[in-house]
Amino acid sequence: MKFLYTIIFGLMALPASAEWQQIFDQSIFDAQVVETPFEDSAGNWFLFNSDGSLSRGSGGKDLTGTGWFDKGFACFDRKLGKERLPLDCVVVLTDGDKLVTVRNQGKGRQTQYMRQ
Repeated sequence: MKFLYTIIFGLMALPASAEWQQIFDQSIFDAQVVETPFEDSAGNWFLFNSDGSLSRGSGGKDLTGTGWFDKGFACFDRKLGKERLPLDCVVVLTDGDKLVTVRNQGKGRQTQYMRQ
């Protein structure tokens, strides 16, 4: 129940005019996210590849790793340059060409991206 409240309150922080939909299903994630590049307002970008690899640029460094969809979360194990980063699973929400990720299984920081 705490998770549901976290998601509800987190969604209230999203732009009011949006029709945000959380992705719960692997096939929808594949159709809307995989092989589609997204970029945030700071110029950071990511791409979940169909082979399970993750490509991304962040702060002028390459971010690489593997990604998968599990129990309603997009999860990834990654490295920024040579530094290994902690495993993270995010909630993914979409609205047309916009995508929001909420880190730490929906309890963490939100980042909004645009389809490129």
